[in-house]
Amino acid sequence: MDSQGDSGSDSWSVLPSAIRRRFVWKFLTTVAVVIVVTAGIGIVSLNTATATLTGQVDERTTTTAELQADALDRWLDGHRDTANQIGLRPDVQAGNASSVQSYFDAHRFGPDVVSVNYVADDGTVLASTNASRVDTTVTGTAVGEAITAGVPVGPAQVVDDTYARRGTTVAGIVGNSVGSEGVILVEASLGEPVAGFDPKDRSGYTTLHDSEGMLFATVESPANVPERVRRASDTGSVNLESSASEVVGHAPVAGTDWVIVRHLPASAAFAVREEIRTGILAVMGAPLVLLGGLVLVSGRRTGNALERLERKAGRIEDGDLDVTLEQTRADEIGRLTAAFDSMRQSLREEIEEARSARKAAEVSRAEAMELTDYLEATADDYSDVLAECAAGDLTVRMEPDGEHDAMDRIARDFNDTVAELEKTTGQLKTFAEDVADSADHVETSTATLRQASEQVAEAAQQVSLDAYEQQEQLAEISEEVDAVARTLERHADQHEALGLDEPLARIRAVATTLSDVAEISEETTQAAETVAGAAEEQTAELNEVSQQASTLKQYAGPLGDVLSRFRTESEREFFFPSGPGNVGEETANDSGPGE
Repeated sequence: MDSQGDSGSDSWSVLPSAIRRRFVWKFLTTVAVVIVVTAGIGIVSLNTATATLTGQVDERTTTTAELQADALDRWLDGHRDTANQIGLRPDVQAGNASSVQSYFDAHRFGPDVVSVNYVADDGTVLASTNASRVDTTVTGTAVGEAITAGVPVGPAQVVDDTYARRGTTVAGIVGNSVGSEGVILVEASLGEPVAGFDPKDRSGYTTLHDSEGMLFATVESPANVPERVRRASDTGSVNLESSASEVVGHAPVAGTDWVIVRHLPASAAFAVREEIRTGILAVMGAPLVLLGGLVLVSGRRTGNALERLERKAGRIEDGDLDVTLEQTRADEIGRLTAAFDSMRQSLREEIEEARSARKAAEVSRAEAMELTDYLEATADDYSDVLAECAAGDLTVRMEPDGEHDAMDRIARDFNDTVAELEKTTGQLKTFAEDVADSADHVETSTATLRQASEQVAEAAQQVSLDAYEQQEQLAEISEEVDAVARTLERHADQHEALGLDEPLARIRAVATTLSDVAEISEETTQAAETVAGAAEEQTAELNEVSQQASTLKQYAGPLGDVLSRFRTESEREFFFPSGPGNVGEETANDSGPGE
């Protein structure tokens, strides 16, 4: 497509930029080129048709002149034959003028024959069909000069110069037969044959010329004929000459120096040509004029519509979406206007949607910032609670506020875990105190222990069992603390902005402390089992029992020191069946910090 667009641009590159920038000018230029080319073709066709018709007129005029020349030649041949035949008569051969006159008187010649004469060599008329001419002479005329000059013996000849006789132009035909004592002169009127060349129902006229001038004309005021036409007989060719008002065709008359010329008015000769030419011009001109008018009207309307559309498109491009685009046409421009209007509506809707989306994004951003602030504040509060818990205060709790499910779930899980840890720690503290008291009683009551070794062994076993249970509870608490740590790690990964790294570190510190307590508890359990074994095996060895009791006290002391670091609101006491009080059951005393 680009290549086509480039090709189209290149084809218009030869035109001025003012035309290339406007569709109307390009359209009008294209139509003008089409009109010029069409008009050029029409003019060429018109000229060709005109030349053809002109040639036909010239050919027809020339042909008419040739036919007239042939007809005149045949007419002259007839009179030559008459002169030849009369010249061969015996009385002419014998020079008997009276006999020839008798023949003339008795014979009737054609209406075009003015007179037939028997003329002596000196020009005297010896006999004639016109009695008044007998004994007259023909000297002083063109025919007389020809006779006195001597007529050659042979076929009759036409005297080149015509002359007037009885008010008409005549042609003289002279014949000198072999053995004749004179010549036969036939005078024939040229008006008869030449006038017959001009029918009354046809325009034009005919003239007869020789090299010196006009011999005869069928009209009173014939047009002048150029000399080259009058002398056309010299070459024996047929030429055509035209003037502004007439078309002439000429042809030589055989046996003479005459040239017959056919005259036609140009208006009549070229009437058909002019009608056809006018018709062709009308056929070509009317559509071209109509096309030009339609193009101007349509091009102007189209150009105005395109200019309006261009201006409105420019306003849309500048951001004015309130521009009115009315579809008043059903053609491509109307559809283009409708497309622009649809585009404008779509653009306006997209802008409105973008504005709404931006407002929604701003609201979402504000909500996200508010949530971030809330999470940061809550994380700070939780961090403070974790710090206090890591410092040993197991009475602190996180307060769920119902604003965020995940944070509330963390708070509840933490509170449950710390409550369980607080309970276990209180029990361990009581357990450590009981162990220390039991050790003191063992040291001071060696005798009693000796007597009640079985009871001591049972008590030691009970202590071991209780320590094992406490160890399991510590393991469960450690797992719960690890679960809390993993939960915080997940939330820290999901909400990096909360800053949970420090609380995680503190939770891990609590888990480490619990691991230490579990190890000490395990060591205490082992010591209790050792005491029980010693009590069973060495009931008699009081000193060894006292030493083992001292060892148990040494282990119980550090355990109590560690547990004393934790602040709790409840403590659980352990009572041994064989120990002080001999109660035989476990009781719990809950006391607050004020007790």
